[in-house]
Amino acid sequence: MRMKKGTMLLLAIAVIASFLMIIALGGVEEPSSSATESVAAEPPEGFELVSQAQGEELYDTDQAVNKAADVLGGIGVYGRINFTFGNLEDSELSTSIDLYAPLSAKKLIINLMRLKTGQDCEWKVVSVKNVENNHFYYICEDSAGLVDVYSYETDELISKAFKTFEEAESETAASVAAAEDEFEDQLDSIAEKHSDSGTTSESAAFSSSSSGFTLDVSELTFDGESIITSTEKDMCEYDYIKDVTIQVDKDEIDIVVQVPSVVDDDTAKMAGEDVARYLAAQASWANDYYKQPGSDDIGSLYDRYTLMLYVDDGYKNFDLYGAKAKNANSIHWNK
Repeated sequence: MRMKKGTMLLLAIAVIASFLMIIALGGVEEPSSSATESVAAEPPEGFELVSQAQGEELYDTDQAVNKAADVLGGIGVYGRINFTFGNLEDSELSTSIDLYAPLSAKKLIINLMRLKTGQDCEWKVVSVKNVENNHFYYICEDSAGLVDVYSYETDELISKAFKTFEEAESETAASVAAAEDEFEDQLDSIAEKHSDSGTTSESAAFSSSSSGFTLDVSELTFDGESIITSTEKDMCEYDYIKDVTIQVDKDEIDIVVQVPSVVDDDTAKMAGEDVARYLAAQASWANDYYKQPGSDDIGSLYDRYTLMLYVDDGYKNFDLYGAKAKNANSIHWNK
């Protein structure tokens, strides 16, 4: 493998709240004979309730309720629904929450997730699950085919999982290796283009920003495009990366990478490091002040900026946090 892995050190992970908040959704009336009413019921064992104080700080609870109601309507659940918020997992970069919906026919858990660092920070419904028999009535598109999905109304199987995580992981391994080779080729290609342009170190020290000389990574451009935008776009072309969000906050660069559920921890970390390296390479091409990533380092961009990495598949299967302080030599991961 191309890169050297950093020493694994323990980082602080999200705190799980343990108190109560119940939020009711006003009547969502639909013309359907299968209208359903919520019933009073205690949350299931292990469901950690959210306090009123924590609920007041939670991002846009109305949006979370509306997103949940929309998905429930899609599977045939209508009427007045009371949601109980719980199982909150909040970190610097993401939030996960469960909504408990005790209905007259079934008791449901709706899981929602949101990333905090992108322009689009909306809640996303990940799954709808029956508390009593663990049947999934809804799973988001990212995990289609990996779990059995049942009809809410009849509890009959409507979509059988056609691939196990192990099978999908095995099939992905070859494409990940090929994507790594392609990543190296792309770095070489852009570096060659940069070299052929005849740009000297002196002139390259000036970005295309109207402010002239700048070391601000959020202002650096290459080939007329923001290096942050091009990094987010280019890295999503690889099979082992589904989505990338980069945010700059003063002297800190936050990178969020979503990977397929079928990859392993090493590949997930590799995805995070590859995005960081690609951004550092683009910074060097935009301004020769920054040194290119090497075989044993990820570039001098992160000597000027603190790097924070978060890698997951959207369902907390990885929950990987990485960081590199300005004076550190490598990225350190929480596990």
